[in-house]
Formats: sequence, C-alpha cells, structure tokens
Amino acid sequence: MSASRTPAPRLRSTARRILGTGAVVAAAAAIAAGCGSGGSSGDDAVAGVTGGDGALSWLPRDTWLVASADVSADTIDEAVNTLGRLPIWSLAEGFLPASSGKGLRKRGFEEIAKSANKDEKTHGKLTAKQLEAAFGDRAGLAITDNDFSKFDGDHPPVAGWIDVDDKDAAHDVLADLAEGKLTKHSRKGVDYYTDKSGDGAFAIEDDLMVIAADKAGLERLIDVHDGDDSIADDETGSAVIDASIGHNAFGFAVATKPVLDAVPDLVREDKSATITDEQLDQLGKVLSSGAVDELVPNWIGGSATIDDTGLRFRGTWSNPRDLASPKVDARELAERMPASAPIVQAGSSDGSGIGRVQDAWAEVSDAYDIKLDELGADCAPDEKWASDLGVELLRTVLEDEDLAKASEDADDASYAIVEDLAPLLGMAASSGAGTTPAPIKDRIFEVTTSGRLDAGGYTPPAELKAAAVKAGIILTSNADGTSVTLKLRAGSPAAVALKGALTPQAVAGMKAVGIDVAALLSPAGLTISAEEADGLLVAGFPPNAPSKVVPALNGDADTLGDSDTYHSVVKAAKPPKEVGQYGYIDLGAYVEAIFTAISKDSPQAARALPTVRNNLADVPGVLTWTTRETFDGHEVGVAETVVPILK
Repeated sequence: MSASRTPAPRLRSTARRILGTGAVVAAAAAIAAGCGSGGSSGDDAVAGVTGGDGALSWLPRDTWLVASADVSADTIDEAVNTLGRLPIWSLAEGFLPASSGKGLRKRGFEEIAKSANKDEKTHGKLTAKQLEAAFGDRAGLAITDNDFSKFDGDHPPVAGWIDVDDKDAAHDVLADLAEGKLTKHSRKGVDYYTDKSGDGAFAIEDDLMVIAADKAGLERLIDVHDGDDSIADDETGSAVIDASIGHNAFGFAVATKPVLDAVPDLVREDKSATITDEQLDQLGKVLSSGAVDELVPNWIGGSATIDDTGLRFRGTWSNPRDLASPKVDARELAERMPASAPIVQAGSSDGSGIGRVQDAWAEVSDAYDIKLDELGADCAPDEKWASDLGVELLRTVLEDEDLAKASEDADDASYAIVEDLAPLLGMAASSGAGTTPAPIKDRIFEVTTSGRLDAGGYTPPAELKAAAVKAGIILTSNADGTSVTLKLRAGSPAAVALKGALTPQAVAGMKAVGIDVAALLSPAGLTISAEEADGLLVAGFPPNAPSKVVPALNGDADTLGDSDTYHSVVKAAKPPKEVGQYGYIDLGAYVEAIFTAISKDSPQAARALPTVRNNLADVPGVLTWTTRETFDGHEVGVAETVVPILK
C-alpha cells in the first residue's frame, strides 16, 4: 500500500481490487450478479449462508464485510409482479429483455457466456445452458482481513461463494474459464483447484463453490472450515448476518471493530495528514474503548428486497438497548396524531443517552488530554463572551453528572413530530424573485411530548448561568414547565451580535413562519408555549397558527388511527406492537401537496401533477419502525421501512 495515497483514493483502489481478484473470481462475481437456477437453496434462503456448512463456516473471524444476493426466478418474478402494479412500470418493462424471472435469468446467462467467450481462453466453449445447470440461487462476497495494504497486492483478502446445483458442471465452467488448465490440490480432505496463473482458487463442498484470490487464500478458508475460528462461531455476528441477509434479494453486514482498528493505520499512511504517531496511538485507544462499544454496535447490516407487499429496506445492529417504556408508547402516540398529517414520526427515550455520551467524552478527553477551558484561549476579547458560553454549555452536556442523573431518573418520555413542509417549499419557490414571502397560516411543524419544556427540576451549574448573564441571555420557564421565554438584554454582546447578523430578508423569512426575532430584543422576550391536551404538551411553528394536533388529542378531529389509508398500509406492512421509533408518511398526499404548492409559480409542476398522482395511487404511504427481534437466540436491533404497493 502506497503511503502517499489519501483515504479516498485508497478506498477506490480497494473497491477495484475487490472486483478484480483474477479471472476465476471475476467470472464467479459475474455469475453471482446475473444468475441462479433455483435448485440448491430450497425454501430457506438463509441456509446457504448461516447454516452449519454454509458460507460463514468458511470465513475467518476477522472477516469484516459479508454480502449476499438471491437471484432466483421466484425472487425476480415477485419483484416484477409487484412493480407491475405501478402504471409507470410499463415504460421500464419495455426495456427489459424478457418479461419473466426465468427469461431474464436466461438472458443473463447468455450475456455472461457471450462476454466470457470473447476471451480467447474459453475458445467459445462456455454456454448459457452450462451455466444454468451448474449454479444455484444465492451468491456472496466477503472481505476477510482489515489490513488494507493487502489490497495493493495481487492477492487481496477477498472470498466469494455461490450455490451449486451440479458439481461437475460447475467444475467444467471454471475449467473452461481457465483454458482447461486447472491443477488439483488437496488439504485436510478438501479437493481444490488453481489455474496456471495462480490468480484464482476454488473448492466445491456441500453444494457450495468457495472462491479465493489465490491458493494461500483458499487454504486459509479450508483451515477455518476445518477448525472452530469462523464467523459461524461468532454468535453475535451470525445473528446480525442472518437478520440482514435472510430472505432478502440483497443483504450485507459489517463488523465495526475490525474497521475501527484499521483507522489509525489508514491515517498513519496518509502523508498529507498532520496527525502524529502519539495522536494515532491515542486515537486507537479511544476507538477500542468501552465507551465506544456503548455507542457503536459490534455489527451493523442492511438489506433490500421487493416482495409481494412492496419495497422493504432493513437496517440491523448488534447489542441493542432495551426499548423505553413510557406511559404512551411510540406507535400509540403516532396513531393519536391528526389524520391529515402528511408525516408523523414518534419515538421514546429512557434518558440514558446523555450518560453514554459523557462516558465516551471521558475516554476521549483522557486519551487526548483535552481541557475544555483551553478551547477559547485564543479568542479575541470581543468574542470572549461567546467562547465562554460555548465552553460552559459543552461542560454541562459532557461533564455535568447531575444532568446525566436527572435525565436517567426522569420518567421514560415519548414524543411525536408532525411535519407538513409543503407550504414552506411553496414559499421558497415563490420567493425566488426576491419578493417578500407571504406568512404561512398553517402549522408546518408540531411536537407532542409527554415530558416538560423545562429541565424538570434540574438546576444548571452556576458557571453556565454566569456565562449566560455575561452574554446577556435570559432564559426562564413558567411554574408548570409549559412555556419557555428567551430574551436578550439590551446592549448586551448577544443582542449586538444578533442585530449585526440579521438581514432584512432573513427577518422577513422568519416572520413568515411565525418567529418574530425582534421580540428577542424586547422586554417581554420571545415565548414558546405549549398547549396541554389529554395529558400531553403540544408546541409548533408558526406558534400563532392553530394546532391540528390538539383537536385530534381532545377527540374533536379524526386521528391517524381513524384513517382507512393508514390502516391499509399497516395491514400490508404488519409492523410489530412493541417499537422504539415509529413513523408514517402519507406519500400520495404529501407529494401532491408539494406539487400543488410549487405549481402556483411553476406551470411544469402543475402539468406533472396528474401523472404523479396516478402513479402514487397504489402507493398510499410509507411505514417505518425500530424494534428488537431474536435471531439465532440473540436479540438484534431492527429498523425497517416498508413501501407497500397495493393491488
């Protein structure tokens, strides 16, 4: 690995090396991308990856990336049939070389064979029928070492695999690609083959073809398969990989620790970096600390597929924390929002976040010997008030244990956010010519919470209060914590800075959304108040616009739970009852509202609206959530987004 390379070119080089590990691996990657005959993987698409003799049993523990794809005819047919419900799909379908999964797969085989036969090595012998007979539905790729310097060599640490339906046919395919000059070897009872250049090696065991960039790489995989030091023995990693790949068309999982361990070496070999060896050692200490383990999962993954319901996207992670248990959970609170809400997001918190951040900061500040007091040492005298305030705010958030304890001891809180940004986008479109924007009369943003607007009994430290007084900032709340008032003392440094920063255009824009900046400089100040409805607090912008949430909570307006459109999405997506975060987008209504707002000043948007409305008729909404699921006996965090395409 060249020490003069910067990280970005290095990663591009790494990607190229992954895709070009020699003739055999490149050919297998092409087969993996374009084929599958539906034979070996059976009904359980996961079995070829996480089973006892699956791909994971060949991959060493320090493997940090695993990706897999399922390209069976059924998977393709299901995706095409689902997309076929969209009117716009007819335009894309005309460009497909076939209309069925079987036909598309056949054309894929033909293109692979045609491409391979252009190379004189195969002498035109490779056929689509041969490929179809040989290989199964699922294929994958893994990076088995976090030493990125190895990607600058001829034999990067990359492994591939593909399900095999016919071992003899699969062997013949590789023999044709290698001009028939394969050399047979044996290691620990496993027969494997290399080509004459040594740029590829493969073995076929248990209906699986395992491929490496060279002989040494494959022998390492065989040794792992014969021993007990594979990812299959990493129960946490296996669970996340299972959750990510599953029955999805495509899935991947990344082990974060090997990647974080490699960061200091990557930075060290970048000559343009000004960081010292001592600082790199400190960086390594931080990245391997227990505090980072609390913030960063050991494994993360993702997947995408198109099933009979629609589009599904999934994120997964290891070592998830327990779900919070507020009086009103996220899903219930979301369903109590107004039925007309284009976007609803709800969630809950157990108050532990500040404590985790403070623990991580303690590790970082200790490793780098960071003193917050030194951060503003070089500030100009006229800026000292701002640096002092910033330092005290950081000190409070990062080091005030009383704040962490108060947050931890508080009741679990739930919140919901209702967004309708279409009027704001319309205002932005109409004000392009420099005209003064008209005030927005409807609330574009509302927040509902089961907590209070104040700090709930927490008293900020005296140093922070003193820094705020020096800046001229006065923040107060009323007795029951339902309103907060902010004002700037006349002639104070903060007031002077605000006056100098605000342009007339900025003031007009803020007034349009109901924020009167001038009120900050008045004796009364700027007050943000919350209304109480059914035991919850509701605040929003513009603050003087009527709330849509309060009538819904009080039973005077339809809620999301009363909406037939919402229930059609829930019926299709089947979200779990226990969730951490929960969100709903009324996709058709929201997109139509945006086009309608923009079309006042855009004839093109007005003309496009009927077509957009037609294509979204069968896509009523999008549902998202986070929860916990058990895979292979281990709990995994799951974030799912479902876009139903209804019949």
